[in-house]
Amino acid sequence: MASFFLHLPKTFKMKTVVAIVILFLSSSFIFTSNDENDSNILVGKVKLDTKGCGVKIKIKSVSNGEKWKTVYPVNLDEKFRKNNLKIKANFVLSRQFQPENCKVDAVVSLLEIETF
Repeated sequence: MASFFLHLPKTFKMKTVVAIVILFLSSSFIFTSNDENDSNILVGKVKLDTKGCGVKIKIKSVSNGEKWKTVYPVNLDEKFRKNNLKIKANFVLSRQFQPENCKVDAVVSLLEIETF
């Protein structure tokens, strides 16, 4: 690697090489898509559960193509915790664990919620 720098013109300084490398690395981070941050949409009904989850959403449809029947929302606001409330929400998959004895297909974090 050191021999590569010997063949560069004297006006081509090490600072320039470092600046190019930093620019390349930072642009690669900007233009890479992260699936965890991509928003999906689900439509379903809130189901209150006295055992297990406490609350879950029974799925009617989901935009990411999954065949989910129920999901556990880790951050469902109290004003949406009404049995059989129909909601449409943007979500991302969560890494948080579901409560013990809570049988759902996925754990999600809700970003935007609307009722209908």
